[in-house]
Amino acid sequence: MNPVLITSAGVKGAVAAEKRRASTDKVNIFKINGEDYWCEFILYNSTFEGGKNDSRAVQLSKAALKGLIIEENLFEPFVSATAIINNPGDMLDNNLLTRGDGTDRLYVSFYTKENPKFYGADDGFIKAEEIKVEYEFVIVNEDNSTGETDRFSNYKIYNLVDENYHKLNSIDLPYLLYRFKDARFTVGEIIKRILKENLDEDIIDEENWESGDNLAFTTAAEAEMLKGLYSREFRASDVLKYLLGIYYQDESDTAVQGILHYNRLAKNDKGGLTLAKNKFSLRPLSKIFKDHTKQQTETFAIGELADDAGAFSNTNNPYDYVKAKISAFSNITNRTQGQLPNTSLSTPMTDYKNSYFINYSVRSVDDKNGTIISEQVNTSDMRKPWSTLFVKPFRTAGGDAVPFLPAGESTAYRILNYPWKPEVNKKLAQAHMMSNFTFLNLQLGFTNLGFTRRTCSQFIDVYRPSKSPPIKKYNLKTGNVDDVPGLVDTKLLGRWFVINCRHELRGERYINAIQCVKTYVGPDAAKELRE
Repeated sequence: MNPVLITSAGVKGAVAAEKRRASTDKVNIFKINGEDYWCEFILYNSTFEGGKNDSRAVQLSKAALKGLIIEENLFEPFVSATAIINNPGDMLDNNLLTRGDGTDRLYVSFYTKENPKFYGADDGFIKAEEIKVEYEFVIVNEDNSTGETDRFSNYKIYNLVDENYHKLNSIDLPYLLYRFKDARFTVGEIIKRILKENLDEDIIDEENWESGDNLAFTTAAEAEMLKGLYSREFRASDVLKYLLGIYYQDESDTAVQGILHYNRLAKNDKGGLTLAKNKFSLRPLSKIFKDHTKQQTETFAIGELADDAGAFSNTNNPYDYVKAKISAFSNITNRTQGQLPNTSLSTPMTDYKNSYFINYSVRSVDDKNGTIISEQVNTSDMRKPWSTLFVKPFRTAGGDAVPFLPAGESTAYRILNYPWKPEVNKKLAQAHMMSNFTFLNLQLGFTNLGFTRRTCSQFIDVYRPSKSPPIKKYNLKTGNVDDVPGLVDTKLLGRWFVINCRHELRGERYINAIQCVKTYVGPDAAKELRE
């Protein structure tokens, strides 16, 4: 058996697929992070009669796949990846003829052989296969890394996009858009129709789909915009991203943007997984944050070898952590990955304030009389509604969360020009400001041993099972040097929203690189912020 590639042989169809599965069971079990993973990495062409089970498909062995990086990003509804594959003596090219016409595929699937174990939940309440990483990727580009001394040290680097994006990027939408010309569809309804008509009728998670309040293409000026989108230079994927940029949901005194998200995980309400598997959802940001208690998926601890002696006295801990200690409430923690060995905590500084936390002057053209209308959206007016929507839903062990928004009084204005109705343009400006306040806020990055259940659009808790680390501080009143709690926990601890999750397979190692945002600090920082 070749140590690099395994090709199925024999008759075509189901018999060949069954034989290949039987003969490669042992090879499909990869030892990753010290435990067994069931893995399939298959190169094939979508024109093959048997698809990835065709006799001509090439299954990569553990020795062949040198690296795989999969990016799941909140702001990009489609997934991208990079694969590094061993190619000694041009073995890949000898075994499979890649065509370069969009039909070349790499099927990826991996998950642990045993079900994951958690604190706060019975064993087996989540099945490993239900949370597997599984994608059909289209190969869009390849690079070759050649050995310096011989042809047996060659590698191929494939750039990959998920199949949904490839389909939408391969078609234009003139007919579909033309049908919206005289109708009163919201932006969210148009997005839904594009996905259903070009991907699958069952691709939408109807329970988690809100079409928003922006009625598109209803005035003469908006009809001109429609003509631009009607151009065959725009692909369906381009139109989708444009429409997401003008989506908004009305809220009290403001508006919020929406998140289009594809979910690959099986629904499990107890475990914080509230979305339907293999479907798209579209939810306003305000709803996502309001329902954070239903979407909390994991808990991480800060502090090596710490016990729970001071857990109740750390007022910055997330409320649900303390709730779990005093009641039957379950706070789910992965038994083997509950510690955070490293964290990268960043605070938005003056550059962010000067570039993003500034007032907007919204310029619009009245479609009836042609006059220019100018309206202001001020940061000072937006703080209260932002705090109500994105901070008030959270609690800490010490009480209510404290809003964190490094946006002081600003006299600067950025001019925004939109082609829509004046009232719509103002809502769009408000929605963009709400997003800036939320996503350009406190940021946390960390890496951990890989877990296939992690993805973007989840909430995670970070807690310290002890008091905040003390620091020495001179007391002006007494003249003494006192031990006082440090301030890092006010930012570091709490409930974070995951905006990016990267799955990295490198040899026998699998890690996750996580990026999160948070809109508040703990009560220990309240006095500092008032000064």
